[in-house]
Amino acid sequence: MEQKISRDLKPRKSLIIPLSLTLVIVILAGSFLYLKSTYPEVFVNPVKTVYNTFVPPSHRAATDQLTSTVDEAKNGSQSHLSSTPAPTRSPYPLIPDKGRAGTYKVSHNSFGGPTITSIQIDPLNIKIGEIVEVTLVLTHPTEIKNISASITTDTSNQNIQFTKKERNENIEIWVGKIKLEKPVLYKYIYKFSASDGQKSSTLEMALRSN
Repeated sequence: MEQKISRDLKPRKSLIIPLSLTLVIVILAGSFLYLKSTYPEVFVNPVKTVYNTFVPPSHRAATDQLTSTVDEAKNGSQSHLSSTPAPTRSPYPLIPDKGRAGTYKVSHNSFGGPTITSIQIDPLNIKIGEIVEVTLVLTHPTEIKNISASITTDTSNQNIQFTKKERNENIEIWVGKIKLEKPVLYKYIYKFSASDGQKSSTLEMALRSN
């Protein structure tokens, strides 16, 4: 009697494992189809989804910034190899009013000293090795005793010695000459000082400046 019962139970037990596996497969397949139809973006880039889910936002921002920097560096290197960038700026030309000379009408607070009313620079666009002649027209009730000036460029500072050309009533004309020893690029500044022996005045005129 015991042997008969044992033979009847064996086939029934053997079906449990296959049925269980089939049920698990059906559940997994159904879950996969449901998730894929409901959340398709999850399966487009699963690695990125997992990364965004488990990696903290602060770490993601730092990583994204580093990746962007590396990409920009690569692109910059490629563009640098393909073409040479143009200079950011170049010295602009000074435009003479007549011929090569440039004349400037000026006004300034002389604080009781001589007042410069006109400055002529010839040539205006000076080049290294050329001689520039500077003519000043000044007004002052008494005779002007001394005028000095300097030219400041990118690489040097040169002094100009002036001599009086004429005086008519309260108007005087002074002329100074100098040979430019250094090239003029982005800085080309004149500074004048005039004195009657008691009171003095100064005037700065930047033809080019940074």
